[in-house]
Amino acid sequence: MKYMGSKNRFAKELLPIILKDRKLDQWYVEPFSGGCNMIDKVQGRRLASDKNEYLMEMWYDLTQDHMFIEDIDKDRYNRARTEFNNDINEEFTM
Repeated sequence: MKYMGSKNRFAKELLPIILKDRKLDQWYVEPFSGGCNMIDKVQGRRLASDKNEYLMEMWYDLTQDHMFIEDIDKDRYNRARTEFNNDINEEFTM
């Protein structure tokens, strides 16, 4: 998945360093999962985490048998995007 701040292009170099001391059956915990471009390349027990609760909810829902809205027009997308961005900006306003 394309995601701002993606580690996908660095995964080949980063993962050997990160996984070097990982023991058999040890959990791999990804604290900044974003587009899950690192964790998808790790075998075994894995746990994804991210501060963006909406993103984590999306990943969770994709692993479940939920029904999704198939038709999202540009207007609906823009309204959701504006609402999301306003929530983010309000959270970090000083």
